Amino acid sequence: MLIRKCAKGHKVYIFSPFTDDEVSYKFSDDETVSFDAQNKQYIVTSDGAVVKRSNSWITAQSSYDAECKKHHSDTIGKLKIGKHSLIDGVATEIK
Repeated sequence: MLIRKCAKGHKVYIFSPFTDDEVSYKFSDDETVSFDAQNKQYIVTSDGAVVKRSNSWITAQSSYDAECKKHHSDTIGKLKIGKHSLIDGVATEIK
């Protein structure tokens, strides 16, 4: 399951796969992300490559934020309850 994706449209994602096996997510005809979960709860990918596998949400989120910062400086950062909402995997500030 896709949990979070880059708000600026870059191909940076956090997944929480339902299986320990090979997983594929198809976003469009020209974008499919595949990876081996290797018994981890969270998988962070950037441009189709796995950059982090972890059972820690904090670790996954930190890795995700670091990957987003490689593409743009104005990241939302870590999700905070009451401050952010996820809409189709994109974090937005609650106003």
